[in-house]
Amino acid sequence: TVTATSDALVRRASFKVTGAKLQAQLLPATLRAGDLGAVEYTLTDVNLSPMVGVAVAVGGSQGAAVACVGSATPSEAVTDSKGKYTYCYKATGSGPTEISAMAGGTSVKSTVQIDATVSDVPAATPIGSATFTASPAVVAVNLVGSSENRVELRLLFRSDKNEPIPNVRARIGLGGNNSGTDGSISSGNDKIIISDATGI
Repeated sequence: TVTATSDALVRRASFKVTGAKLQAQLLPATLRAGDLGAVEYTLTDVNLSPMVGVAVAVGGSQGAAVACVGSATPSEAVTDSKGKYTYCYKATGSGPTEISAMAGGTSVKSTVQIDATVSDVPAATPIGSATFTASPAVVAVNLVGSSENRVELRLLFRSDKNEPIPNVRARIGLGGNNSGTDGSISSGNDKIIISDATGI
């Protein structure tokens, strides 16, 4: 809503923001009931510039936000100077759990696995390809106490028919770099993660 004032005259007009994009990153995507989880939201406009100071409404069975690691109280549900807001929660329930968010006239839904029991990949489903990507490929080193600079690690499993394969178990770790870095993996170092219905 835009308000124009000239002496005693006041006029207001509302308009709808289009082209905004809200992205969500689960930190982590799988966890146990009682664990602290987080979803990092990033809101950008049509030019991919961060949208600052926009309220973010988060819904789902995980309830109101709790304090994130390193904070005494929950942060305000408003995007920061980089268009980001992190929603932290204490995991409850079990199985695939949806967390939704809305900001800037757009919305996004994410599914986190809590104490999930999943089936094995059928023996008759050969994994045709497994693709591992890191985005971005280069990132600046964080300052002490900061975790702002992050890389998204993504595994994609497809069959020999180019169809996504769910429930593939994979283990991501730092390997030989484990003793030479203080970096960390949000899902846990050398912990097992499980691909979703899209094979990711």
